[in-house]
Amino acid sequence: MNWLEISVGVIFLICVIAGMVKGAVKLIVSLLATVITVVVVFFATPYVAQVIEKYTPIDDVITEKVASGIADAAASAITGEESSQNSSGLTEEAVKKVLKAGYRTIDIMPQEEAKKATVTQVGTARMGDLIVENL
Repeated sequence: MNWLEISVGVIFLICVIAGMVKGAVKLIVSLLATVITVVVVFFATPYVAQVIEKYTPIDDVITEKVASGIADAAASAITGEESSQNSSGLTEEAVKKVLKAGYRTIDIMPQEEAKKATVTQVGTARMGDLIVENL
Protein backbone atom coordinates (compact mmCIF):
# COMPACT_ATOMS: atom_id res chain seq x y z
CA MET A 1 0.00 0.00 0.00
CA ASN A 2 1.23 3.40 -0.75
CA TRP A 3 0.54 6.70 0.96
CA LEU A 4 -2.13 7.69 -1.64
CA GLU A 5 -4.28 4.65 -0.91
CA ILE A 6 -3.97 5.21 2.82
CA SER A 7 -4.89 8.89 2.58
CA VAL A 8 -7.89 8.14 0.31
CA GLY A 9 -8.97 5.40 2.75
CA VAL A 10 -8.68 7.77 5.72
CA ILE A 11 -10.62 10.51 3.91
CA PHE A 12 -13.28 7.96 2.92
CA LEU A 13 -13.52 6.70 6.53
CA ILE A 14 -13.82 10.28 7.85
CA CYS A 15 -16.62 11.00 5.36
CA VAL A 16 -18.47 7.81 6.33
CA ILE A 17 -18.25 8.65 10.04
CA ALA A 18 -19.29 12.27 9.44
CA GLY A 19 -22.28 11.09 7.37
CA MET A 20 -23.34 8.65 10.06
CA VAL A 21 -23.11 11.36 12.72
CA LYS A 22 -25.13 13.81 10.60
CA GLY A 23 -27.72 11.12 9.86
CA ALA A 24 -27.94 10.19 13.54
CA VAL A 25 -28.36 13.84 14.50
CA LYS A 26 -31.14 14.27 11.91
CA LEU A 27 -32.81 11.11 13.15
CA ILE A 28 -32.63 12.20 16.79
CA VAL A 29 -33.96 15.68 16.00
CA SER A 30 -36.79 14.21 13.93
CA LEU A 31 -37.72 11.75 16.66
CA LEU A 32 -37.60 14.46 19.31
CA ALA A 33 -39.82 16.75 17.20
CA THR A 34 -42.33 13.93 16.72
CA VAL A 35 -42.47 13.17 20.45
CA ILE A 36 -42.89 16.86 21.33
CA THR A 37 -45.69 17.19 18.75
CA VAL A 38 -47.54 14.17 20.13
CA VAL A 39 -47.25 15.45 23.71
CA VAL A 40 -48.43 18.96 22.76
CA VAL A 41 -51.39 17.59 20.81
CA PHE A 42 -52.31 15.23 23.66
CA PHE A 43 -52.40 18.00 26.26
CA ALA A 44 -53.77 20.79 24.03
CA THR A 45 -56.68 18.86 22.49
CA PRO A 46 -59.18 19.38 25.36
CA TYR A 47 -58.47 23.12 25.49
CA VAL A 48 -58.66 23.55 21.73
CA ALA A 49 -61.93 21.61 21.65
CA GLN A 50 -63.40 23.91 24.31
CA VAL A 51 -62.32 27.00 22.41
CA ILE A 52 -63.77 25.67 19.15
CA GLU A 53 -67.03 24.81 20.85
CA LYS A 54 -67.24 28.16 22.63
CA TYR A 55 -66.22 30.52 19.83
CA THR A 56 -67.46 28.78 16.69
CA PRO A 57 -70.97 27.77 15.63
CA ILE A 58 -69.95 24.14 15.08
CA ASP A 59 -72.19 22.84 17.89
CA ASP A 60 -75.21 24.63 16.40
CA VAL A 61 -74.35 23.39 12.91
CA ILE A 62 -74.16 19.82 14.16
CA THR A 63 -77.50 20.17 15.98
CA GLU A 64 -79.08 21.58 12.81
CA LYS A 65 -77.74 18.70 10.70
CA VAL A 66 -78.87 16.12 13.25
CA ALA A 67 -82.35 17.65 13.42
CA SER A 68 -82.59 17.68 9.64
CA GLY A 69 -81.35 14.10 9.37
CA ILE A 70 -83.72 12.81 12.05
CA ALA A 71 -86.67 14.58 10.46
CA ASP A 72 -85.81 13.22 7.01
CA ALA A 73 -85.25 9.68 8.29
CA ALA A 74 -88.42 9.65 10.38
CA ALA A 75 -90.51 11.08 7.56
CA SER A 76 -89.15 8.65 4.99
CA ALA A 77 -89.63 5.70 7.36
CA ILE A 78 -93.26 6.62 7.96
CA THR A 79 -94.26 7.58 4.43
CA GLY A 80 -91.78 5.64 2.32
CA GLU A 81 -90.85 8.85 0.47
CA GLU A 82 -87.25 10.01 0.18
CA SER A 83 -87.92 13.74 0.57
CA SER A 84 -88.59 15.63 3.78
CA GLN A 85 -91.25 17.60 1.89
CA ASN A 86 -93.93 14.96 2.30
CA SER A 87 -97.49 14.70 3.50
CA SER A 88 -96.68 13.22 6.93
CA GLY A 89 -96.25 16.65 8.49
CA LEU A 90 -92.89 15.80 10.05
CA THR A 91 -90.69 18.87 10.07
CA GLU A 92 -87.29 19.94 11.26
CA GLU A 93 -89.02 22.29 13.67
CA ALA A 94 -90.62 19.35 15.51
CA VAL A 95 -87.23 17.66 15.84
CA LYS A 96 -85.60 20.92 16.97
CA LYS A 97 -88.26 21.35 19.67
CA VAL A 98 -87.47 17.91 21.04
CA LEU A 99 -83.72 18.57 20.92
CA LYS A 100 -84.14 21.96 22.60
CA ALA A 101 -86.26 20.28 25.28
CA GLY A 102 -83.15 18.28 26.14
CA TYR A 103 -83.90 14.82 24.78
CA ARG A 104 -81.11 12.83 23.08
CA THR A 105 -80.61 9.31 21.80
CA ILE A 106 -77.40 7.53 22.76
CA ASP A 107 -75.68 8.40 19.49
CA ILE A 108 -76.07 12.16 19.95
CA MET A 109 -75.49 12.36 23.73
CA PRO A 110 -72.88 14.95 24.76
CA GLN A 111 -69.51 13.56 25.83
CA GLU A 112 -68.88 16.03 28.68
CA GLU A 113 -70.35 15.10 32.07
CA ALA A 114 -71.55 18.66 32.68
CA LYS A 115 -73.57 18.64 29.46
CA LYS A 116 -74.87 15.11 30.07
CA ALA A 117 -76.55 16.39 33.23
CA THR A 118 -78.57 18.92 31.18
CA VAL A 119 -80.14 16.38 28.77
CA THR A 120 -82.23 13.23 29.04
CA GLN A 121 -81.28 10.07 27.20
CA VAL A 122 -84.18 8.30 25.48
CA GLY A 123 -84.48 5.40 23.09
CA THR A 124 -85.30 5.79 19.43
CA ALA A 125 -88.96 4.79 19.91
CA ARG A 126 -89.42 7.40 22.64
CA MET A 127 -87.62 10.02 20.51
CA GLY A 128 -90.04 9.27 17.68
CA ASP A 129 -93.00 9.62 20.04
CA LEU A 130 -91.68 12.95 21.31
CA ILE A 131 -91.27 14.24 17.76
CA VAL A 132 -94.82 13.20 16.86
CA GLU A 133 -96.12 14.89 20.04
CA ASN A 134 -94.48 18.15 18.92
CA LEU A 135 -96.10 18.22 15.48
